[in-house]
Amino acid sequence: MPAHVLFFYVLLLGSCGYALAKGGRPERQVAAMFLAATLLSKMAAWEVSGHFIDFEVRLFAIDLALLVGLAAVALTSDRYWPLWLTTLHAYTVVAHLGRLLGPATIFHVYVGNSGLTVDPALVLLAVATWRHARRAAAGIAEQ
Repeated sequence: MPAHVLFFYVLLLGSCGYALAKGGRPERQVAAMFLAATLLSKMAAWEVSGHFIDFEVRLFAIDLALLVGLAAVALTSDRYWPLWLTTLHAYTVVAHLGRLLGPATIFHVYVGNSGLTVDPALVLLAVATWRHARRAAAGIAEQ
């Protein structure tokens, strides 16, 4: 397994596990969405040979559903970070649209842009969880 893939899984499991254990409602919802989207993306990729050669309809659908879920959390939350996270993930959806509208988009550009924001998003989730846990410990936020 390449180092960057291993790094992603460690970051995914670490930040989502932390959010599920110590986060509030928005952190737990986003962690569950990230884990589900990762699992669904892996399942979609197993069924495709020549991954990212053409526009990835299944991955686009998963990313679009994740974007809608993140937007729903942002609209119902009293925190700012879900708005930032939704904006980060919107970039991934736009990368898919770029490939759809411009099929001549270079393979590496499509692959790179479609996953560009996932690591910063996971770091943002971990920081948001840490901030929530700190507020909860001080009695300022709900458990």
